[in-house]
Formats: sequence, structure tokens, C-alpha cells
Amino acid sequence: MTIGWMLFEISINLYQSIICVYFLKRCVPVENTVKIADCLCVAACTAFLTLYLFFDIAVTDSINAIIFFVYLRCVSDKRWYVLALWVMVKEVIVVTTVGLMMAACQALTSATHEMLMEAGALRVIFVLSTNLVLFLVFFVFSRIMRKADYPLAVPALLYFLGTNIAVFFSIEMLFSMQVSALWNTDWHIFAAYGAMISCSVLSVLLYHTMTDVVQRENQSQIALKHAQMTRQHQQTLTDIYQDTIARQHDLKHQLQAIEQLVAQGNSETAKKYLAEYENKIEGSEVYVTGSVAVDALLTAKLLACKQNHIELFLEQYPLSDLPINDVDFCTIVGNLLDNAIEGIHRISDPSQPRQIHLKFCRMWDTFIIRCENSMAKETIRRHSTKFITSKQHDAAVHGFGIRSIEMIAKNADGFCTFETPGDTFVATITLPYPLREGDAQCINLQK
Repeated sequence: MTIGWMLFEISINLYQSIICVYFLKRCVPVENTVKIADCLCVAACTAFLTLYLFFDIAVTDSINAIIFFVYLRCVSDKRWYVLALWVMVKEVIVVTTVGLMMAACQALTSATHEMLMEAGALRVIFVLSTNLVLFLVFFVFSRIMRKADYPLAVPALLYFLGTNIAVFFSIEMLFSMQVSALWNTDWHIFAAYGAMISCSVLSVLLYHTMTDVVQRENQSQIALKHAQMTRQHQQTLTDIYQDTIARQHDLKHQLQAIEQLVAQGNSETAKKYLAEYENKIEGSEVYVTGSVAVDALLTAKLLACKQNHIELFLEQYPLSDLPINDVDFCTIVGNLLDNAIEGIHRISDPSQPRQIHLKFCRMWDTFIIRCENSMAKETIRRHSTKFITSKQHDAAVHGFGIRSIEMIAKNADGFCTFETPGDTFVATITLPYPLREGDAQCINLQK
């Protein structure tokens, strides 16, 4: 084998590895876009395929699927069976395309498999045409299919994975028979390849159809939770209004009583009466942030914190002008506080502090909501960078809190981070807050 021919074969292996990585990144949600991981995967796959130029390896070159699977595990936080599904779909496409192009070349030129493997013009045509078609198939397939962010249940995913594994092994057996010349190149082999690739494509289409259904159900659940929280906020606002009216009415009577005591010269009794009344109203705190909706929400959550013996500390910021609409802002804050209360409720150590620190602040053209709460670290369940709900009751609407926060932040062109330093859960939501005329001067004055 000449050096020129060796370089040609290596360049083809490199090209094929690159388009395989391209296809997988188009179909699988990738969280960690690390260029070095892409380069290492391409290099490893190219090196593995190049070994066939020097050694007669007994195993099929499809074993390089392991390399792509390990690569996806490094760059994506999806479950292993989701990653394995797309790796198997990729292998089905590659083997089917190579088999069909080999059958086409054999039918058009009457060449045998050995002739197509020998260095020469015929192999150049076969290799170049096969890789061109493979790229076109990958390109069209990745355009039609889209990344699914809502994985199905495990049994459904395992079914789709098993289907593609079965199709893959069937195609491998057909390819082996074709290479061994146990099957004449006629319309039957094209029909067999077509039937098998159709099974794989149909399984992926069904996968996406079912994923769409799950996504719509999840969005419906989020909308339901959203509506429930909105109704709760409205009811809280009504209760605060009625409580304010009652306090105003009660205050009038209290002032009249104090006036009578002072008029009668009972100043000491009046002072004692006033002190008792101050103690009475001191226990009912009402927030005034500038947003009536947020005030109502915080007042309701403060009551929930007191019922669960939790201290709520609020670092206030004027909220008369919110970065997003009232409903979405209250949904974010409400979910943060609900998750914090739930997390503290699972603390079994009585010596551990039970506190929530909620902070609103603005940094130039961004608005930040930060919520910190104590937690029992052993109760946190997570998969890679994603948190899994630990809530057991009311399972129909649980598990959507963080997802709802992420969805609102994403729709507002913001982002979220969730961290667990020590025994503390920290959620930070960053929202764009474009500066308007005069805002810069106000911010400077505040500083």
C-alpha cells in the first residue's frame, strides 16, 4: 500500500468520523459543548477504522459505536438508553448506506466485494460516492428529526432501543451475506435493506410522535400549576385586602378606647393598652415591595414558613417595575419558595438551621433572583446537571417547579443555575432588564 493511498483511506475515515459526530450532535441535546471532546472522539474513531488498513481484525468495525456512546456520555446529560438509541440509529444508517451503495456498484459494474476493496479507481468511486450519500442521508435525517428534551418513560425508550438493535444486527447479517457472496445482487437485497431501514426510521418517527405527546402533557401540567398559583395569589390578595379593611376598622376602635383612657387620666393604663396592641399587630408582617402581586405572594409564603418553623429573610429591592409580567415573576418566586420549604421540611437534624434567604437585585441591565435554603444533602437526587424531584405527595403536579422556572427564564432570554454547596441549595435566576432612559442615573444614585 502506497503512502498516497494510505493517506486517502485515512482522510476518508476522518471524514466519516466527523459527519457521524455532526449527526449525533444534531439529534442529541448536548449540554457541554467541549471542542476537545469532539476532537478526541473523531481521533479515536479515525484511529480505530485505520487499524483495518494494517491488521486483519476479526470484529466488525461497527464496534466503534462504543466510542460514540462514551463521547455522548461526556457531552450530554441524557440517560444512557437515550444516547444508546441514537448511536444505534446512526449505526443502522451507516451500515445500510454502505450496503446499498455496495449493492448498487455491484449491480452497475458487476464487481465483486474483493474488487471494491482493492486500491484503484473503482474503490475511489465507491468510497467517495458512499460517503457523499452518507452525508446527504445524515443531513436530511438530522433536519427532519429534532432534539427531544422530554424523554419518554424507560420501558418505551428501551423498546425503541431494542427495535434498533434488532434492526442493526439484521442489517449486519445481511451485509455479511452480501460480502460473502451468499446473496446475489438483485432487487431482493435492495428491498431487504429498504425494509430494515424503514423499520428504524418508523421507530424514530414514533419516538418523536410520542415525545411530542409527552411534551404537550408536561406543558399542560405546567400551565395547570401556573393557573393554580395564579388563583392562589389572587385569593391571597383578596385576603390581604379584607384583612387591611378589618385592621383599619379595628384600629379606629382601638384609638377610641385609648382616647377615652387618656381623657379619663388613665395614662399608664393607656400605655399598657397601646403596648399590648403593638404586640398583637407585630406578629402579622406584611411585605411592601412595590408590587401588589409579589406582596401577596410573600405574605402567603411567610405564613407557610411560620407554620413549618422556618425563618424567611428577604433582601428587598423596589419591584414597582418588574423585568417580566407579574404572573411569570410570581410563578418563579412561588416555585422557588415552595421548593425551599419542601427541602427544609425534609431536614431530620434538629440542630441544622431552617432558613430561607430570598434576594432581589439589579445589576446594570440584568435582574437577579437568588434563593438560598437549608437542606438535607442526602435527599437531593440528581442526574448530571439536572435535579429530580424528591416530593412524594401530589405527584400529579410535582416535578414541574424547576422546569417551569427554566421555561419562563428561557422565554425571557434569561437563564437559571442551581447549586448545592454544602448543606445549602442555591437557585439563581438571571433575567434581562434593559436599561431605559434615566435608569442609569437612578442606578448610580442608588450606589
